[in-house]
Amino acid sequence: GYTARRPMAELERLGMLDLAEEDREIAPGVRVVHAPGHTPGHRVAVLGSGRDTLLLTGDLLHLPAQVSRPRAPSTHDDDPPEGCRSRVRLLELAEAGGWRMGVSHFAGPFGAVRSGRWVGRG
Repeated sequence: GYTARRPMAELERLGMLDLAEEDREIAPGVRVVHAPGHTPGHRVAVLGSGRDTLLLTGDLLHLPAQVSRPRAPSTHDDDPPEGCRSRVRLLELAEAGGWRMGVSHFAGPFGAVRSGRWVGRG
């Protein structure tokens, strides 16, 4: 059967898989940021700069309530304490920077963090 590991194995075979933990720019205006907890090595994508930034959260968030309560452990995370630390750090950055966010697990996936709460747009 098909598993997500097969494409990863192929990328590794081609020398295109990089699992280093440090944050880095992979193309102009496109950064990957280490956000472990959901799974080991989980990343988010940060596109743009300044107030013109979009944070694509991957599996960092599953429910809008996690925006208000990022320190609450999630049963969806492989390492709940680490997931909490990643959520707190990235939500604080997003709110302080005025970033927009794309959260694939939310019914309305685009919005932002304002006053510690999810404000959906779209």
